[in-house]
Amino acid sequence: MTEKAYRTLQALTIGLFGFFLLVKVWDGRVLLYINQRFIILVLGAALFMLLLSQVVFGERERLNSIKGKDHHGIFRLWVIALPLILGLVIPERPLGATALPNRGINTSSGLSIAQVDTFKVLDISPEQRSILDWIRIFSSSTDSQLYLDQKVDVTGFVYHAPNQPEDEFYVSRFAITCCVADASAVGIVVSWKEAAALPSNRWVRVRGIMRALRANNQVAPKIEATLVEFVPEPEQPYLFP
Repeated sequence: MTEKAYRTLQALTIGLFGFFLLVKVWDGRVLLYINQRFIILVLGAALFMLLLSQVVFGERERLNSIKGKDHHGIFRLWVIALPLILGLVIPERPLGATALPNRGINTSSGLSIAQVDTFKVLDISPEQRSILDWIRIFSSSTDSQLYLDQKVDVTGFVYHAPNQPEDEFYVSRFAITCCVADASAVGIVVSWKEAAALPSNRWVRVRGIMRALRANNQVAPKIEATLVEFVPEPEQPYLFP
């Protein structure tokens, strides 16, 4: 391969990668990979790669058309191209109940909980709090009795833990602190008479009353459900601490 051809291929690869990232930011699918606070960094990287591809493409006109390129240069090009190929070929699939046996599930603490975040959560009406909001409240509160008997309305996927009673299941979601590689499952035990009939990994909306679950000297939220209904998977299945 000539130097000019190599530079052309390099520019196209970098440009396509930048365009790929730009599309993921535009359609919101980038949030299936990273926490939302890193979007600006991804956007900056996408624009930088598009600009860099133009610079590399412009340099090709000054190169000798017969000069060869060593194999190390081709290898470096593959390092850039391989993630792009994988991103195009493999569709985004959010984590679900099938990942829980290996990752476990947090019902109390387990995620960093800032005091200021807890105060913000308390300003949210009980029926608008997410699974993560309720776990933060119970994990940081010195008196969980204050939040018992409040109305609950949360959405998540069904997970049946080993040895769990037939009238209970977890309503769960994954929370992303940095990227999907560090995703942590959070869940609340739900008491529901028809729990055993709920298929694992199906998304449900759970409405009910907040109770408390006490185990191993810890207090965790527990929902006494009054209604459990199937819902479509949300466009953004992850929660962001």
